[in-house]
Amino acid sequence: MPSLVPLLVALVVAVACVGIGRLARGGARNLPLDFLVGYPMLGAVCFVVGLVKVNVWTMLGSAAVSAAAAAASRRRRAGGTPARQPAGTPALRSFGLLFVIVVLLCALVAAPSPEHLAVAHTWVLEGRAVQLPLLAQSHRPLGIESASLPALALLGPSGGGVASHSLHWLAAIAATWLIARRTQSWLLTAAIVTTPALALHLPDWPLLGLFVAMLDDEEPSAATAAGLLTSLTFVPFAALVWIVRRKRPRWIVLAGLLFYLRAIPRFATGERELALADFIFDPRWMQESLGAALVTLPAFASGAVAIGSASIAIALFFLGPSARVLVPYLAVASMSASVKNRWLAAVVVISVVLQTAIVVSLTGRAPRAAHSAVAWLNQTLPRDSRTLVIGTSETYWLTRPARAGEAPRLSRYLDVPAPEALKARLQDDGITHVAVVTARRNEERQVLSPAAQRMLAVTLDRYAANVTSRGDVTLFELR
Repeated sequence: MPSLVPLLVALVVAVACVGIGRLARGGARNLPLDFLVGYPMLGAVCFVVGLVKVNVWTMLGSAAVSAAAAAASRRRRAGGTPARQPAGTPALRSFGLLFVIVVLLCALVAAPSPEHLAVAHTWVLEGRAVQLPLLAQSHRPLGIESASLPALALLGPSGGGVASHSLHWLAAIAATWLIARRTQSWLLTAAIVTTPALALHLPDWPLLGLFVAMLDDEEPSAATAAGLLTSLTFVPFAALVWIVRRKRPRWIVLAGLLFYLRAIPRFATGERELALADFIFDPRWMQESLGAALVTLPAFASGAVAIGSASIAIALFFLGPSARVLVPYLAVASMSASVKNRWLAAVVVISVVLQTAIVVSLTGRAPRAAHSAVAWLNQTLPRDSRTLVIGTSETYWLTRPARAGEAPRLSRYLDVPAPEALKARLQDDGITHVAVVTARRNEERQVLSPAAQRMLAVTLDRYAANVTSRGDVTLFELR
């Protein structure tokens, strides 16, 4: 498949995002705001349609209707915050702009890592949007991921991953545009954009852009709804903005709650993920997530929203959400920092240089190839199979329907009183095969609880009709 095809598909989907975002905002035309707001809203439309059917026609039809909305609203006047020349000396402006361009180019050519699209890819294989309780990611709002359904349905995992990467990159450009327009400083913009935790993880950019959009839009109700469709942690930050503005949101905010009923089980589990300090201070993560500028600048922030967002991020840090969720909010707090102090400006300049060097050095990394076990399973499994995968939760490259998840969730799923009960559970979920994958070197091993291991072993010993093994995977066919 020519590499140009996924890019063209991404552009078509981007036009659809602009169209639905423009309708949702209802105000003056503003290209970056329209795109960022419409991105998760298009995903919500695809999800609702996908509850009935996910295929090429339903997904492309959803995108086409939204793209038609863009054409219908093309005559609206331009508006929003007027663009002004970023402040600072010519040298600092040129310095910051140069590093912003370098990092955005690195983000464009970096190999896409589409594992975050595992839920959407599974929906394509299943032919509709289904519950995936074993996968923690499935309990989060999936507005951004669902917006990739048209590309995945049309191009498959390879081309769909490239198209999704391109959409994230466009979101990074839109967010950078809004940041530069609001900070009026290319140095501050560079301090945020060059942070490796953002630059090397493009799926975080829509979240950052939507929070900035709430501050940039005169009527942020649509941006609030879009943020709620993107992340569970958006709620306290959105509430902060509305409290400071002392306004009442429009009804469209309720549309942002579409995915939240599905997320309730996540709160009930009380699971703890990597905290912010794990990404910024732990030596294992330092190379990819050096965030010196984002750690330094919020201390010099001004304004209720900036100080409040930094405080909320610190509070959430103690509750243990993922650092890749908190970093965008710290970036928003950094936007109001003052770099007039000579020593602070020097720290920021050094941080920008170091962070850009890290981004450039890691851009050439080869993408993680599809697991050899996955390639073998694609060749071995029949088309009408549905496989429970043990040992890895990365099922994006599978071309057959599968169920996988993190070890704690799998352990609870497998820990039943008797083998007959586990067999009945597997049959009710349509499981025809069980694949046990052995962790490769330098890969984190997912270990089931002892009780789950025993029950799985007894059940497979009693009810497996056929056993096939190759390399690091063993495949059991259930009878």
